[in-house]
Amino acid sequence: MGFVQAFKYYKEDWAKNRVWLFVIFYGYTMYRPEIMDCTRYVVNLINLYNNPLSWDVFVANFYSDDSDTVDIYQPLITFLLSRITKDGNILFAVFGFVYGYFFSRNIWLVLELAKGAKVDRKFWIIIISFICVLGFWNLNGVRMFTAAHVFFYGAFQYLVNNKKREFLL
Repeated sequence: MGFVQAFKYYKEDWAKNRVWLFVIFYGYTMYRPEIMDCTRYVVNLINLYNNPLSWDVFVANFYSDDSDTVDIYQPLITFLLSRITKDGNILFAVFGFVYGYFFSRNIWLVLELAKGAKVDRKFWIIIISFICVLGFWNLNGVRMFTAAHVFFYGAFQYLVNNKKREFLL
């Protein structure tokens, strides 16, 4: 209900943070079927917790001949969390923290475009479509979908809001 209520009161300061908190909660409680990448991430977390690697070995594994790692974000978060927990719920809550931040901010970037304009049914259809393209339920494929939201956020800020330093994102 909090997620839906955030859109009802989308002009309030707290609304986007409620969406952010919902995505964190979703990440913590989400179902992770065995055929999805998310299960592999949790197994990797448990293995790193039970058999800790040194930082040097971890970094050396990134681009070695024996490794198929092409991503830094997911392995780094998993490695750092493996130092304190083996709980997959916490891992996905942290993924939800990052994903939810950019997810909620991207929605509100689009909503802010409508300031002063008529907000009607067509506008809400566009917002709902935007939410569905890269929805929070895609958290199981955390690498690609988080990257897509970070890219959109940076590109929007750079191209629409003319914030030059966001080009790095």
